[in-house]
Amino acid sequence: MSKPGIGLKSIALLTNVMLIGYVTAELLFNSNVYGYDKQVNANNTAREESISNSKGLASEALRKALGEYDQAFQSRNIDALKQLFSPDIVMYEQGTQNRGRDDVLTNHLGPELSSFQELAATYSDIRVFESERMAIITRNFSVKGKRQGRFFGIRGTETQGWQLRDGRWELAHLHWSFPSSH
Repeated sequence: MSKPGIGLKSIALLTNVMLIGYVTAELLFNSNVYGYDKQVNANNTAREESISNSKGLASEALRKALGEYDQAFQSRNIDALKQLFSPDIVMYEQGTQNRGRDDVLTNHLGPELSSFQELAATYSDIRVFESERMAIITRNFSVKGKRQGRFFGIRGTETQGWQLRDGRWELAHLHWSFPSSH
């Protein structure tokens, strides 16, 4: 009689449980938690209001990376987004999953952003959970633009997972969801 070994599914499950435990511990014991609203007016000038802030707003490096992401997204700058995305980024949107920077930019976000003639976004209820090496940002968004000659407006929620690699913040996880009526 042979003894059953540990299967690949068991190893994958154990790895996920350990990763979730690590991230939870990292955020609980080594993080800053705060929130703010960011409104961007027509000339792209941001106005921020603190909502709750236990240890100060985001580290300067994280704030800079998030600002660069927002600017690249709204200006539809695929090259700038590529520089901000982790090579192994995972993106979810309404049941669609893309894995890796090339998949995200070639098969989803790149073609989508390229199809817009105009794009502007505002963000509210921004919550940041930041530790020394990782950060989670949640926020509501309102995006307005023009696509195929028609104006549109959408609202939803966004979750971003950032990680500090080689001294710079990279976006490793991106998840957008919209109300069911969208």
